[in-house]
Amino acid sequence: MTQLKTADQADGRCEIVLGAKIRKARKEAGLTQAQLAGTELSRSLISEIERNERNPSTATLRILAQRLNKPLEHFVVEWSASDAERALLLINQAHACIELGDSEGVRLALDALKGFGALPDDPKALMHELIAWHEQKEGRPLSAVNHALTAAALFEAEGRREKQWYCCYLAAHATYAAGLYSQALEMCNKAFGIFTGAEDMPSKRQLTLYLLGSTYFALGKIESAQKCYTEIAASQGAEDGRGLLQAYHGKAICAQQLGNAAEALRWAEQAAQLAEQCRDMEFYASSLITGGSCLVKMGHNDQALAVLWSIDNDARFPAHIAHTARRELLLCLAEQDPYPEKICSSLEQYLSAVLLVAPKQGGYEDTKTQWAVAKSRLRRAAKDDIVPVIQQFASLFRTLSHTARAAEVMAYGASLMERHNDSHVAYALLKEAYNLHRETAVEVGSL
Repeated sequence: MTQLKTADQADGRCEIVLGAKIRKARKEAGLTQAQLAGTELSRSLISEIERNERNPSTATLRILAQRLNKPLEHFVVEWSASDAERALLLINQAHACIELGDSEGVRLALDALKGFGALPDDPKALMHELIAWHEQKEGRPLSAVNHALTAAALFEAEGRREKQWYCCYLAAHATYAAGLYSQALEMCNKAFGIFTGAEDMPSKRQLTLYLLGSTYFALGKIESAQKCYTEIAASQGAEDGRGLLQAYHGKAICAQQLGNAAEALRWAEQAAQLAEQCRDMEFYASSLITGGSCLVKMGHNDQALAVLWSIDNDARFPAHIAHTARRELLLCLAEQDPYPEKICSSLEQYLSAVLLVAPKQGGYEDTKTQWAVAKSRLRRAAKDDIVPVIQQFASLFRTLSHTARAAEVMAYGASLMERHNDSHVAYALLKEAYNLHRETAVEVGSL
């Protein structure tokens, strides 16, 4: 009975490989299902074969092979192949589907892989690595971490350090992208622990440092983030441009967060210049926006608005860059004395319109935009209306794991209540901000 069950499972796997192979070959040939079917076969038959709902006859396979300009042997699976060989075949098939952008083919291959029992360590590690990548792409970070760490342990046992690093880095990236910053920090440290020294795998060390710095920054540990960016600038391989670009931009946002607007502006300008040379529009936009925010902090509103107009008039930037630029400027302008009400009201109207038409994501970026509008409006709000809004946004940011941002919201509320001469409430809000900062420090220190 056991042998019969194993054979049945093998047959199912072979059918799935066949369906994926035909789909891949058809797409490479640039044919639709109807074109592949021609007059001798039906489109529905092709669809069923690709979905592994029909096991085609040798005659049908011969027709398909001829139309796809492939030898018949290309579609004939070795039924006697071992589980390890079949697993490697599926893994290679999945990678081919990834290159083609064939998500359905990837899913079918993964479904087949999950049906395998015991495998040797090599294909098992590759299987878990592939599943981890897919889970991360599908927005399932914890599952991605589970598979990535399983693969990393197997690669470590085999002495494949680059593969081990990649799996730890993948786990770190998955958790960072999901806003799980404490977990991302733990995964970054796992990846960092693989390096034997400053000159070991320099490009991979640089990537890890940048993600580690970004994670520290998100957790509000600005000095720690700054150390990461400084090390990138001094590391081997940073001269390729990308490393220096990451370092300059990182140092700019850290200096800005630490209240040194002039230094932040200097780093932002260097980052913008280098980003334009590297044709990296994402970093170019981020650097311009950071520079504009610094100009506001320094009281140069006209120059900051000139940066905004330059973004508006640059066709290389998509619309969301203009939205982000206005949000970041408004977050800074809302704190300015005297309060620039006319400029702020104009930016509020723009961002409110964006929030009305944009799909509601409910994530950090949307919440930050909502906070920018609320932050500015609170400068004109009645005293009794301030604290509920402050508590609402502090709670939202805390739920999103942005405890440092929640602390900033509380501190801003305290400054507003102080303007209204309510020192008792201002002190209570400052105390909450302090507790949030301590919570972040304890959270990071416990890792």
